[in-house]
Amino acid sequence: MSRDKTFQQTQRIAAILSLVGMMAAWLSACDRFSAPTATPYPTCIPSYPSNIYNPTQTPSALTPALPFPTPVNTPPIQPLLTAKQSALRELMDHVERWTNIITIPVGETSSARIAITLLSPELVWTVSVIDKMDASLNNPYMYMEAAEHLQKIAASNSFLFFMTIFPVGSGGADGISHTIQIDAGQLTLVNARGLAIKPVSYDHNLNYRFPSSQTTYGYLYFPISVDTESGCKPVLDGTFDTKLVFQLSEVLIDETPTGPYSWMIQYTYLLNSENIHHDRAGWMPPPDGDILANNFPPTSAEINDDFWKEYAEFIWGKTTP
Repeated sequence: MSRDKTFQQTQRIAAILSLVGMMAAWLSACDRFSAPTATPYPTCIPSYPSNIYNPTQTPSALTPALPFPTPVNTPPIQPLLTAKQSALRELMDHVERWTNIITIPVGETSSARIAITLLSPELVWTVSVIDKMDASLNNPYMYMEAAEHLQKIAASNSFLFFMTIFPVGSGGADGISHTIQIDAGQLTLVNARGLAIKPVSYDHNLNYRFPSSQTTYGYLYFPISVDTESGCKPVLDGTFDTKLVFQLSEVLIDETPTGPYSWMIQYTYLLNSENIHHDRAGWMPPPDGDILANNFPPTSAEINDDFWKEYAEFIWGKTTP
């Protein structure tokens, strides 16, 4: 074989190997950032049933009766709970029901939790009522005021979510300072039809780089309906969307990308039941005077009843004046 032909063959092999390397890198990047591309659908006015915050869509939450409904699996001591203790139990149930938490490593020995909570009509109703109870158990307008809160949220034509980023335990266990940063605007909600939706608005403090030993929190607003090629369609359908799936391509730890990450919240069940109460046998709410809104997230490394009490009180503290 001539020297020229050998040189040309070597060049072709090198080009093929280079192309294979480029394709491998591209496939690796696609595997790393697997969140679907969100289409910037314009929002549109939802049909009345699509807006879950419309008061007539939540009759169970708007029943003006005290105490709160007693769960079927409640131990015998539960009927002796005060109205405020029952309201705390109800709030804990709704917060646990509508929250998903992931834990991510920060450094070699530290971790942080990122929680996403749907502020459902029942949760908003319950936190409003317990806040009014805290001011006065004899407020005759507490139910009307709770309904007004729902109407104000309904007017935004948005699903309202609450995101919290907080350390596990005391944080910074390895004695080294770390930072966390996310891009909340890139958080994507994927529905059962494959539509990938980004928030229409969010609290921009969620985007800041902050020490991992601190806590940040804020609201995320996702549209209730978007204008697609098939017309104005609800983002979430009560029949087909059984799960709320969120995807985020990366979280920056010390300015280094990690991820991707995902969250999943059960939205509807195949066999739907209004009994969302959890088995808290053996757990007793504190006395009324110790049931307070909280400015600090849970510090427990274990997610148990005490954790959900602290997180419910934290959401109460951050969603009321």
